[in-house]
Amino acid sequence: RDEARSMVYERDARLRDIDAALGERARERDEARAVADRRYALVDERERERDEARNVVREKEQALAQHLKERDEARRMVEERDLKLTNSIRERDEARAVADK
Repeated sequence: RDEARSMVYERDARLRDIDAALGERARERDEARAVADRRYALVDERERERDEARNVVREKEQALAQHLKERDEARRMVEERDLKLTNSIRERDEARAVADK
């Protein structure tokens, strides 16, 4: 009978040790999950910041493209006006030449 009690106590002690080890492993698992969750949150934040930066770059590129388009249009207008001015000066000079004859 004492031997049976001793075996029960030993088994209970082993079960308590196993329970304690399982509890420790569960705490370690929970800590690891918390670390992983913080890292995932950090990655999500960095991805959001990256996406915002990409949007800013896209907007700046669009603004630059619009500016370059407007600049090219302005240059064409200047070239057209220069051509008209050159033609007007030539016609004036021709008219003067005819009038001076």
